[in-house]
Amino acid sequence: MHKSHEHPVYSFGKAEKLVNSTIAFVFYYRLPLVAILLGLLTWAGVHMWNASVQPDKLKNLATVMTCGSVIIAIIYAILNYEYSQIRFKHDKKNSIDLLTFNIASKGHDPHMIIHFRNLKTFYQTYRHLADDNQMLKFHSKMEKDTPTRESFIIVFNYFECISVGLDQGIIDDTFAQEFFKYMFLDYYDLYGPYLHFLRRKLKSDRIYKSYVRLASKWKALY
Repeated sequence: MHKSHEHPVYSFGKAEKLVNSTIAFVFYYRLPLVAILLGLLTWAGVHMWNASVQPDKLKNLATVMTCGSVIIAIIYAILNYEYSQIRFKHDKKNSIDLLTFNIASKGHDPHMIIHFRNLKTFYQTYRHLADDNQMLKFHSKMEKDTPTRESFIIVFNYFECISVGLDQGIIDDTFAQEFFKYMFLDYYDLYGPYLHFLRRKLKSDRIYKSYVRLASKWKALY
């Protein structure tokens, strides 16, 4: 499968939820945390001042304050980065879920239901040709039936769009399998031989390539 070329976001595995919750908690209270760290830094500076001999007081105080400030800045930068990664993954998941839901909802659009029905009716009418593997005659009937030919293109373009989205990782795989697997397999059982006929006839394996690959994979699994 072709996945999108994005930089991977690392994961903490089973501890992911705990780590994310901890980071979110610390980030929410980041200003009090910085205040506490500054207080500790001030205390360390005062302690160093009192513990140093007179010629070294300013030098040692400057060292403590500089190192402490750098450490606080690093901690704050890491915290911001980690929280940004959490938000990125959360927003990405929400975007994928929304896109998946919208695409799935399109399958229940009244116009799409008509196209699905047209294909079922056409297949039942000429099932004897499909059962006898008379795909040339089946194809001829399809070419003469403009509404069904239009339904065929719309439905299988829809299936191909979903399959490409799954290939690219922009549609949620788990949701898609639960929602589309029976629909995909149903129409693949009906029109799979015809799709392969078209690919041979036109000498192109690119015709509904992603859908055929995905339907074949799901058929083997289920």
